[in-house]
Amino acid sequence: MVTVAKDFLLTKQISLLSLHLGQVSNLPLNLNDTHVRLTVAWNNTNRFSNDSYLTAKVTLFNSPEPLLNGTKGIVHTLEVPILCAYRKSVFISANFGDMGYNMNIDPISASGSFKVIIQLLNGTSALPHNYTLSPDEEVVVKVSMNTSAEEMRLVISKCWATPTRNIRDNPSYIFLDSGCPLPDSYTAIISNGNSSSSSLSVRIFSFVELDVVYLHCQVQICVEMGSVTCVPGCSMSKARLARTVDSLVGSSGALIREHEYSLETESDILHVVGFSFLGICIMVIFLAGFTCIVFYQRNRIGHYNFNIKPKQDDFTFHVFNT
Repeated sequence: MVTVAKDFLLTKQISLLSLHLGQVSNLPLNLNDTHVRLTVAWNNTNRFSNDSYLTAKVTLFNSPEPLLNGTKGIVHTLEVPILCAYRKSVFISANFGDMGYNMNIDPISASGSFKVIIQLLNGTSALPHNYTLSPDEEVVVKVSMNTSAEEMRLVISKCWATPTRNIRDNPSYIFLDSGCPLPDSYTAIISNGNSSSSSLSVRIFSFVELDVVYLHCQVQICVEMGSVTCVPGCSMSKARLARTVDSLVGSSGALIREHEYSLETESDILHVVGFSFLGICIMVIFLAGFTCIVFYQRNRIGHYNFNIKPKQDDFTFHVFNT
């Protein structure tokens, strides 16, 4: 909406009917005795944006006017570019996001209004890098954003696993789609679309036949207004999609498979080695004790010769002749 002083138009010899804002069919509306007001629809403006503002551009101009000889001409040319800039938060809070306006937000580079964080947890504790999981263990994927707006919701719409950090790498194992777990994906929703934080749990190695995986999730920033909810009902409804402000993909990992036999085998080996060593020690102690007892008994009794064969005397006779 643009307001023009009537004195200005009179000085430039511009009639009210020749004024237009953005399009020829737009007619001015008398506001009062001193000013005239013109309006234009959003769809008839050129819109562009940056990280924080949405700007609408339109031109105020006057059309050719009839001259005395019947031809058309312009006494004074009026061509004024009109720029109207608005903070994106104004559009979000006013629920203009579902009207097709360009409301790009750049949370990936953290240069926009929101910053989204994706974490892998073991219950409530953060997992370290290159964490090892068994097929029966669950990992919790938590996504959160820094916002104080009560209407803002964060929705995990899709999650999948790949063998590398590349989100388009193959094979790709999808375990959440359209905000709902896939069958036989061992996935459970903890919360999704209820607040600025959403989370799910998954036993990733129960259905992924890889030794190393990276997890990727596509999340959406949603504006919840009135009775329309951002919580997925196992289908992304048109109303919910229309209220999506932005979408991005985040990755985390790596997670390493823990082979089932490794710990059990090591434990069995340790038990066998331990028992074997204990048996050898007992055997050595027993033999040493037995040997000591035998030597002790022999030294205590002494040495006796019970040979009854008469012993011949060792002497000779000398015969003396007289």
